[in-house]
Amino acid sequence: MESWLDRAFVKVMRHRPFFSDGWGDPDRLDVVTRLPTDREDVAPIAVDWSPWEGQAGVEVREGVFASPEGEVLGLPLESRHAVVRHVRPHGLATGPLCLHLAATGEFGFKRRMRLALPLARAGIASLLLENPYYGTRAPPEQHGSSVRTVADLLVMGRACVQEARSLLAWFHAQGHGTLGVSGFSMGGQTAAMTAASCPFPVAAVPLAGSHSATAVFLDGVLRYVVDWTALAPGGDQEAARERLKTLLSALSVASLPPPIIPQCCILVSGSQDAFVQPHSTRLLQGHWPGAELRWIKAGHVGGYLWGQRHYRGAIVESLQRLEAALDGGVGFGGTKIVPSGV
Repeated sequence: MESWLDRAFVKVMRHRPFFSDGWGDPDRLDVVTRLPTDREDVAPIAVDWSPWEGQAGVEVREGVFASPEGEVLGLPLESRHAVVRHVRPHGLATGPLCLHLAATGEFGFKRRMRLALPLARAGIASLLLENPYYGTRAPPEQHGSSVRTVADLLVMGRACVQEARSLLAWFHAQGHGTLGVSGFSMGGQTAAMTAASCPFPVAAVPLAGSHSATAVFLDGVLRYVVDWTALAPGGDQEAARERLKTLLSALSVASLPPPIIPQCCILVSGSQDAFVQPHSTRLLQGHWPGAELRWIKAGHVGGYLWGQRHYRGAIVESLQRLEAALDGGVGFGGTKIVPSGV
C-alpha cells in the first residue's frame, strides 16, 4: 500500500513542475548521456579548506573546489565551484568517513547534519556535498527544487557523481581507507552510481534510492509533477515518455558494474514508498549480488522524517563491513561500534 503522506506531498509539489522549459540544449543532452566507463578515470581536484571550527562537540570546516565537469557539461557559472562541508570527531585526522549526497530540493547542509552530527559522536566523519543548481550553486533562473529542463537534471546527476568520486579519491589519498557514500532519494541513486564507479572499495548505503531515474519520473508519483505539456508541445505524450525513458536510462545504476565489494553495501527503503517504488530498489539489489536490502514500514516522506535511526545504523554497519573486508578489523581503530547505540 502506497503512503498517503507521499501522495499528499506530491500535490504540494505540482505547483512548480519539473522540466517546465522542456528538454534543453540537444548538445548537452548528447554529452551527458555518454557516461565515463573507466573506473580509474577520476579527475584530480584541489580543495581549498577553511580552518576547523568547533561545533556541538565536533569539528567542522568548509571546502571549495572546481567541479571536474564544469566545462565538459557546460555547468552554469554559479555551479562550477563545488561546495562541501567536512564534519569529524574532535581531533580525528583520519578514520572512517561517509560522503552524504543531496536529495531533490536539499539546499545547504542543515538536513544532512541530522546524520552527520550523531555519526561524528560515534567516531565517523562526514562530507556533505551541495548539488549543482541548488543552494549557493544555483543560477538566478533556478527556483526551488524542480529543475527547468531534462538536460539540467542529467547534468546535475552526472556532475554530482563525478564530484563525489573526486572527493572520495582525494580523501583516499590522504590516508582514509574506510570510505563510504550515502544519500536519500536522488542522493541514494547518485550514491549508488558513485560507489559503482569508484576505483577502490567503498561502502554504500543508498537510502530510498532507485535503480534508475526512470522509476522516479515515469513510475513513481513524481510523474504527476512532470510538465508533460512542455515535453510534448505537439500533444504526443507517449512519444515524450519514451524519449524521457531513453535519456534517463543512460544514467541508471544498471548501466554500471556492481561496486568492488557489494557485500559492504546496505540498501534501506520504505515498503510503502510511492516516489521510489519497492520494485526499483529490488532491481538495484539484484544488480549488486551480496548487497543487503532492509525495509522500513514507511513511505518516502515518512522514511525521511522518522527513519534516521535506521539510516545511521546502516551507515555504521556498512563501514564496519568494509573495514573488516579490508583488514579483518571488528571496529574503527580497534573499537567496537554497536549500530543500535548510534
